[in-house]
Amino acid sequence: MVIGEPVDLAHLHPSAHRVAMLPAAERVRHVRADRWIGYTRATDALGQLEQLLAMPSKQRMPNLLLIGPTNNGKSMIIEKFRRDHPPISHTDREEIPVLAVQMPSEPSVLRFYVALLSALGAPVRPRARRLADLEELVLRLCRACGVRMLVIDELHNVLGGRSNVQREFLNLLRFLGNSLRIPLVGVGIVTPTWRSAPTTSSRTGSPHWRCRAGNPGTKRARCWPASRPRSRCGAPRRSRARRWRAIC
Repeated sequence: MVIGEPVDLAHLHPSAHRVAMLPAAERVRHVRADRWIGYTRATDALGQLEQLLAMPSKQRMPNLLLIGPTNNGKSMIIEKFRRDHPPISHTDREEIPVLAVQMPSEPSVLRFYVALLSALGAPVRPRARRLADLEELVLRLCRACGVRMLVIDELHNVLGGRSNVQREFLNLLRFLGNSLRIPLVGVGIVTPTWRSAPTTSSRTGSPHWRCRAGNPGTKRARCWPASRPRSRCGAPRRSRARRWRAIC
């Protein structure tokens, strides 16, 4: 770009015009930051999450699995949904409509309860409490904070435990869903573990979606803060839709 030369930004979305006029270092920083791209299947996933969140409390709440290969955008969908429903501060308490937690790398009920308490903003020394005390504390705080959905990322980490540990966690998830009467959302790589338990498979939906029209390739190119169209910069024009095979 030559200083003083008029810049034609017609190839960009209007929202990208301001960024395109920044210095190169700042544009690179902007490009490398995380951002949401609302392609068709991700929007469909958000729609299903919204339906679950609006579901009235009942004895057998429906659950959802968000599954797909690694680096496929699953966690970004959850992060977008969590940002759309942020915690609300009241004078006497904190309301957390969507509680998101990551399954510990080494699955154990104790570590999972500690992770839930950390996500609720309630630090605890696990050695100073019995497991039953942690369980009662988690249930009490979830009710007090108005938790309406529990999202468990990296759910496939349960596979790192023995078969009895896997069954213990499936029973734990069923217990939490029944006690709190909220939907559970599991996020992870493709695995039949969740469906293997009759107590959860009857209430869990996990459609295998593939990329269709509306992939993020064209939207991303329009919002890329390049001062000139990619074809004029020498970059080839090609779709990246084949990289987005399954998001859940």
